[in-house]
Amino acid sequence: MNFRPKDARASYKSRGREKLSAIIALGAAALGSWTVAFLIAMLWALQTLLFSLQRLWHTSRRLDHLLEMLVTSIFIPPLSVLWRLYGAANFGVFFF
Repeated sequence: MNFRPKDARASYKSRGREKLSAIIALGAAALGSWTVAFLIAMLWALQTLLFSLQRLWHTSRRLDHLLEMLVTSIFIPPLSVLWRLYGAANFGVFFF
């Protein structure tokens, strides 16, 4: 199975959906809708797994490298959202 995107835009769109599902899951949990939050969190986990597989394509299969790529793939989308919100608040620019 080929998990490699055909171009950079496909990979960027995939990460956008990943970020959106993480935000929706957090919002649903904050509103008390635990079933929706759980389902969306499972979607985020699946997208994170696919993101990890994309990053691991044609790389080393050593255990330490696999764990490093998995952990960083988990943290990249939420931290990128946090960093974007921080930059928007710091510089007074809001993106929607």
